[in-house]
Amino acid sequence: MSHNSYGLKEADKPVLCSHLFQQADIFVLTETWLTAGKSPPQVPGYFFFNINAKQPRRGRGAGGIAVYCANKYSGKIKIWRQDLAFLTRIWLECDKSLFQCNEALLLCAVYFPPVGSGLYSRITIEELYQDLLLEVAQARVVGQVIITGDLNARTGTLPDCLDPTLAEHLDLPMDEEFDAFLYQAPVRQSLDTQVNAFGRHLLHLCQASGLHILNGRTAGDTPAQFTSHANAGHTVIDYFIASAHLCNKALHLKVQGIIPSSDHYPVLLTLDMPTTLSVSSGSVHLVPFMDNMFFDSNIIKPSAPLFSLIRFRLGAHSLRVETDRWLRPKPPREQRVCRHCSMQAVEDEQHFLFDCPFYSIIRGQHFSLFGPNYQQRDIRLFFEQNSHQLGFVAHHIHLCFQARMSDESLLAPHPRL
Repeated sequence: MSHNSYGLKEADKPVLCSHLFQQADIFVLTETWLTAGKSPPQVPGYFFFNINAKQPRRGRGAGGIAVYCANKYSGKIKIWRQDLAFLTRIWLECDKSLFQCNEALLLCAVYFPPVGSGLYSRITIEELYQDLLLEVAQARVVGQVIITGDLNARTGTLPDCLDPTLAEHLDLPMDEEFDAFLYQAPVRQSLDTQVNAFGRHLLHLCQASGLHILNGRTAGDTPAQFTSHANAGHTVIDYFIASAHLCNKALHLKVQGIIPSSDHYPVLLTLDMPTTLSVSSGSVHLVPFMDNMFFDSNIIKPSAPLFSLIRFRLGAHSLRVETDRWLRPKPPREQRVCRHCSMQAVEDEQHFLFDCPFYSIIRGQHFSLFGPNYQQRDIRLFFEQNSHQLGFVAHHIHLCFQARMSDESLLAPHPRL
């Protein structure tokens, strides 16, 4: 279950102990407003993980996340990662033994504040989503992914899936289950038809990572019901977003009734899994529930070149021209040099594709790609290939990122690696 609590205090304990929340084995609360030194209230039968809000100069805290887990899962759920710099998200790793499968489940509880928040004087929403995208890529190596929380993103009914014709043009083999979801995913419907800038970033993340929004396409929530009733009007901004395997396991999603202390509605998700695990972001009910530039999983591994190509084109890659933008202080572009050769050139897309001698052997294996377009060093022309050649482009980029990742492990640690 997932819910924006709009402040969490001991007086809210009766609500947390109510049937609404205790029907979930895990429930996620965002906007707790709890600052350093303050803990969420104890709820009988549950333990919790939390990341507190930043202490303001005056007034209440802003943000904060708490995740309550049923005691029967003690020792099986642990913190995988958390955003200690900006306090916007916390990742939990649920042991694979809970689901009688070979993969863990990684749950990310997120709160991205709305426009006007002081947070955006320190980091942009684009940079937050870039960080989240890289975390998703890393998490997909470990297991299945589900993201929940208040993202203040309005996505309307714009597509969150890849265009199936792109996969067709690449002529790449895909895992049967993922292929079925890509081509047969129900069209999302929503009562909220508006799209904002945050929503476009969320859609970008889904398209680049292979995750899918469950609101608006899961039984019980078609069309997607409003999750917030703030002064700005009724909106859909609280989400469940999952990897393809979990999307296919989604049985039911329901927006619950109003809770007087909050302007958000709890959202309850039920998944069909080998064992029973319920999650609540507010109340996510899960019933049982890169640095990789490719997705090394049983679900998407066959189409890894496709995702390498898409992430490269979207700028969602780990080349230093992109990752070093997030360092503080941010180094100027000319200082973001390649660590894999001695050219002292900026590690950008141009250098990666055409110039870096580290990848010369791989280029030699794709002789058909590096004819006239290679001599011109023109990225635009390089991607204007026929459908057959475009498959080789995807394969080439994928192999280069594999080689790069292997070499990174031998180098001195980069500040962001």
